[in-house]
Amino acid sequence: MALFNLDPRIGLFFRETIVRRAEHFPAILNWLSAIALVAIGIYIVRAKCGTGVYLLAELFLAVPSVLFFVNIAAADFCANHGFSRNELVHPVASFTNVTLIPVGLAVASNVPRPKLSSVEIFPK
Repeated sequence: MALFNLDPRIGLFFRETIVRRAEHFPAILNWLSAIALVAIGIYIVRAKCGTGVYLLAELFLAVPSVLFFVNIAAADFCANHGFSRNELVHPVASFTNVTLIPVGLAVASNVPRPKLSSVEIFPK
């Protein structure tokens, strides 16, 4: 039994299912996205660069899932005929934990912070 509804890249999964006309879990695109994110992580650590590359990659990988969520919410199928709005709870929670929270942390790490040495706690 495949738990594809816990897949944070569920949009990629369904795009690949449409193209291949068969369900294969985990999808090849899911594996490729995981490998790409690991490679980007290694690049960020070795090059000691910012998280801009990661944010662009994550944005590119998140678009299919967001479009999937919007399409399901707009269509509102009944549970017997595919995904319904009520069944989006687990995919959205998984997407939040694996995509939105890390993106938020990456954005927060890029926000400039004031230097503590320049702030006087007790003025003379």
